[in-house]
Amino acid sequence: MTVVVGKAQSSLEWAMVVEGTQQKVLMSDVAFLLASDQASTFSIVCNSGSIINGVTSVSFEEVDPTSVKLPEEKSGPQMVYVGGAITVSGLAEGSVVAVYTVDGRELSATKVSGSETTVNVEGLPAGVYVLRTGKTAVKFMKR
Repeated sequence: MTVVVGKAQSSLEWAMVVEGTQQKVLMSDVAFLLASDQASTFSIVCNSGSIINGVTSVSFEEVDPTSVKLPEEKSGPQMVYVGGAITVSGLAEGSVVAVYTVDGRELSATKVSGSETTVNVEGLPAGVYVLRTGKTAVKFMKR
């Protein structure tokens, strides 16, 4: 009789491994991936709000979840869409937040005073739009 002793498979979890830095993020901690058209990088946005920017490629690996730490810093603007308005925080004073059609026509622009602003999109017809501030652009759908 042969007995093999080792770590139980059920204790492992899938993680994204960021190419270059080898930083690991548990899949259960990933909220979404954020990319804009023609960008060569994307961001991993975690459920905690932490963001890993400048990602070019990831691989996947089963890991011991106790060996993985979430990124602690929040960097870049944070955007929350609730009830016809998008609140953008983490901005530099004087930043501009603009909404565009997908063909590039600017619909509105707001100069930020403070580190947060709210953009009212309630009056927009149903469709796909782009919200841009600095180097960050996010597509959103208005229904």
